[in-house]
Amino acid sequence: MNGALRKATTVFRSALMQSRSTSVTSYATSRPKGIKMSTAERAAHISVIVGTFFAYPVWVLLHLREYRGIQE
Repeated sequence: MNGALRKATTVFRSALMQSRSTSVTSYATSRPKGIKMSTAERAAHISVIVGTFFAYPVWVLLHLREYRGIQE
């Protein structure tokens, strides 16, 4: 058992050392480097993302009285 454990740790250590120098920073970009996004397009994207993020909570808060059965 000791020999197998020693061999396994050697294999795992060598695999870890081989993959240590790899980097994912070059794959983390969302667009090609040569294409610039205009300010108007960036503002439109941000407004769509923020709007969709807050749409459901706002809808729930607006319909809370209806959900609870409170009559006006």
